[in-house]
This record gives sequence, structure tokens and C-alpha cells, in this order.
Amino acid sequence: MGGLIVAPSCPPDEGMINRNKEEMPPSGRRIIGSWLGLRVLAVFIIICGLSFIIAFPVSHPTDDEDVDNFVCETVRRWRAKYENEPDLQVARIDINFHEEPQFFTEGEGVVIAPVAIDLYEAQKILEVESYPPFLRKLTVEGITNLSWEYAGSVNRDLRYVALALVRRDIEKRPETPAYPTYDSLPADLREDALATADDLEEHSLHECAEFAAWVEKVAGEPPYTEQFLRIIRTISANIVQEDNGKEPEDICAAMRQKKFTVHRAHVLAVMAARQLKIPAFGFASASPKRIYLVGIYTDQAGWLLVDVEHYEQGFFTGGPVLLTKTPIISPFQGSRHGFWYPEAAAYSITPWGGINDFSRTLWLGRQPPSELPDDTTEAKSFRLSEIRK
Repeated sequence: MGGLIVAPSCPPDEGMINRNKEEMPPSGRRIIGSWLGLRVLAVFIIICGLSFIIAFPVSHPTDDEDVDNFVCETVRRWRAKYENEPDLQVARIDINFHEEPQFFTEGEGVVIAPVAIDLYEAQKILEVESYPPFLRKLTVEGITNLSWEYAGSVNRDLRYVALALVRRDIEKRPETPAYPTYDSLPADLREDALATADDLEEHSLHECAEFAAWVEKVAGEPPYTEQFLRIIRTISANIVQEDNGKEPEDICAAMRQKKFTVHRAHVLAVMAARQLKIPAFGFASASPKRIYLVGIYTDQAGWLLVDVEHYEQGFFTGGPVLLTKTPIISPFQGSRHGFWYPEAAAYSITPWGGINDFSRTLWLGRQPPSELPDDTTEAKSFRLSEIRK
């Protein structure tokens, strides 16, 4: 299956590791510019403050043997608990900050990483664990994030591993409904999935005079599933590699020049769908490369996903674990570009009271071998039932 990997094998059971963790309750739905959104930021500032007084958990060494033991013991426990459930997947996220001086950033703060999402009729998070134990679990509009101490006062390897157990179907190629509707989408999620560029001021598309006319011209006639595919084909066929800063100034200019980075293609596809009143999100999956997905919702087939970089493959459902969905409505500064990028980063409080991602990681699966090593986030998905004991 696309994005799923060969499941790991584990040595004989040698007992479980008991880990204490402190969780925060999932936050409620937030409205643009509301005090609830500001509360998320306030909570994050508190976390950063705590990080300065909590030492990195030296009682949890992070060499390969210790990490492998944690993974195997966690998976064994999950298999014993959910033995008869066939539709379960595990997402594994590995975050590495290397000690080499050219990569390492000294500082104190917290590492934040998205590890899975809850999505209506697509994915349900059942359990999350990490090694070392996470400091907090933060839920933002269905996105579960874990945080750990970044105690980088001296150069040393810092390593974090997260596991998320989710209920999600295998990847399938569905029949496209001839007369799609989205009446069954819950009202709050529908509102989020239909928020337009004007509502969110997303990537300044609300200032692009040509945007609405461009969408209407490219989309053509309904049904909206076909309109969306025409948009994806037009955008994705014009993706180019970033060329030394010579790319168009913004997405509006990219539309005129027909020249998109994959990130801008991702953003434009989502916001163009919403301009047509098609409920849509951008997604990143726990896989080496598939972090530029767009999904639209239909009552008939659920969430139909398209890989922006492989639009010719058409719609699919299910597949690797989904890590993020974008755009979000609430402000949450503990994310990379509002979750448009799924990588982990280390954050601290700036002198003027804001939040700064002072040490970033790159997505390992998308880095050429010649550019390694570097600080990286790596993600994989595998079926719980296929993990060899």
C-alpha cells in the first residue's frame, strides 16, 4: 500500500515500560480571532516556561536498543488490547537533533510535533505514547501534538520517538460519485472545511484580484468532484522546483506565471476548492514523501484524497496515518507554518513575548542522501496486525 512500510519485528517480550505522562484535555473548537484561540497561545507559553526548569530525562537513554525496546513493548501492549480489530495502524515519528556543530542549535525550550489527527469518517486516534515520555499532549482542531524538553545547553544528540495508534482503512481507489453532496458533514467541521481565503486571509489570496475568476475558469462545470480534479490537474502540472529564489513573489503571481512550488500548489488547491464551496483540507501523512495531500468530502465516498504531486493517480481513500490538516482557524504558534509543514521543531519564548521556532527539522523522506545528516523528522505507517512478535 502506498506509504505503508514493512512492519518491524520485535524480540521476545521482556516486560512493559511504565511511563507517567501528564496530559492536557483537548481544547474545544475555536473561532477566528477569539479569546479561545489566544488561550491556546497562553497555554503554549506556560509550557515553554515549564521547560526551563525540567531537565532532559537522562533516565531514559535514547540509543537504538532503548528505542527499539520501547516500540516493541508498546506495540505488544496495543496488540493484546486490540487483538481482534483489523483496521488499526501505527504511526511512528522519529525526531533527531544531531550534535554536529554545523547542525546543532544551543538553547532551551520545547520540541513540538504533530503525531496524528482525528477526522470524521476517516481516522480515529486510540492511543499515543512516546519515548522519552512527553511533557504535554496538545490538541488543536483535531490535531494531536506532543511536546518534550529541548535542553540544548551543550551539543549532544537529542532524540524523540512518538507512536500513535489509529483506526484507519487501507488505501482504496473508490468510485467517484456522480452527484456528490456533503449534507452529513458535522456543522462545525463543515464550517472549518469551507472557510475561504477571504475568511482566513490565507497566504494573501484574499488580496488577489484574479483568484475568484481563475478558479471559476479552471473548474468548469459541476459535479464538484470533477471541478476539483480539473483544478488539481491545472495546478500540479505546473509544479516546478524552487530555483534559487527566482520563483514568483506570491501565489497570485504564481497563478499568472503558471509556476508553483509544491507548497504553493498545495495551498492553492485547498483554497480554490473552498472558493467553489467544496469542503476541503490539506493533509500530511506519516510516510516518507506524501505530505502534500488534499482531501474533499462527499457523503457518498467520505474523504477523497489526491496527492498533489501525483494527480494523475486520481482519488483514493484510506492509506497511511494522517498527521496534520490545514488550514487551521485557531492561532497556534507551536506549528510549522500553521501545520502546512508537518515537521517537528524546537520552540522558545522570544524577548518580546512571542514564540520562535529556533531549531527546525527537515522531512527525512524528502531529503537527497547527499544532504544528510541534518536535524530531521521521519514518519512511517504500518498495520498493527502485521507487526511480527
